[in-house]
Amino acid sequence: MSANNRGGRPGIPALGVPLGRTVTAGAGLTGGGALSGNITLAVGAGTGITVNADDVAVNQATAFAWTAAHTLTVNAIATAATLGQTWQNTTAATAGVPVQYSPATKKTGHAWKSNAVTASQQWDWIEQVRPATGGEVTTSALHWLSAMDGGGYTSRMNLSDIGNLFLGGACEAMNYLRANAAQTYALYAPIGGAQVKASFGYDSIDAAALIIGATTATGVRIGKSGGNVGLYAATPVPRAAHIVDADGTLADITTKFNTLLVAVENIGILLTA
Repeated sequence: MSANNRGGRPGIPALGVPLGRTVTAGAGLTGGGALSGNITLAVGAGTGITVNADDVAVNQATAFAWTAAHTLTVNAIATAATLGQTWQNTTAATAGVPVQYSPATKKTGHAWKSNAVTASQQWDWIEQVRPATGGEVTTSALHWLSAMDGGGYTSRMNLSDIGNLFLGGACEAMNYLRANAAQTYALYAPIGGAQVKASFGYDSIDAAALIIGATTATGVRIGKSGGNVGLYAATPVPRAAHIVDADGTLADITTKFNTLLVAVENIGILLTA
């Protein structure tokens, strides 16, 4: 039977496909070939794509490097605490490894350093939950840390699980809004532990701390260590210079008063006429 005559009927082509034809795998496919045999086309795996016998799935263990913005929308939340994203470490703590931090979320930026050695410097900030082991009760804190040019991360601020905010240092057993730098003052209210000071108010990390608050059951003080002024019926603490120490002459009273003005200015109180 010829191509032009099938069963004696002119114009009907013979059955079959020319062997010169091929099947080419298109975008996202593999396989193909000449029609001299059976042809199989398969889905290409690609980065993070797993091709199974009956489906195609995303490999959740793949560390994707996204290069475009993403938008996550979760609607109709109202006032409920609804999860949008979860970053978790599901490994349980053990006696041998008593702490398991959460994964950190990282943000990176760059700034130009313009002195004699010019360069672009990279800044990385991370946010991480850091639990701490304990006796009957464990604790945790949310930490914000920074690093420059690939250096080690330094904790800049952390919020404890009982609502204490620490600036620039590790958590302590106190209610603190604390600036962990010399000559910088911050609010604190101790609640217990070896570092407790019987006061409520301002403190700094330096030894001569400014303190405002209750220091005894009956009084309040304001001032620097060694130079305190008693308030609300509290007995004034003796200090190096005080008006009551003057010898009665105008010059001595003026000197003592000026010394007192300097002392209160050093603790942040400026007195003017």
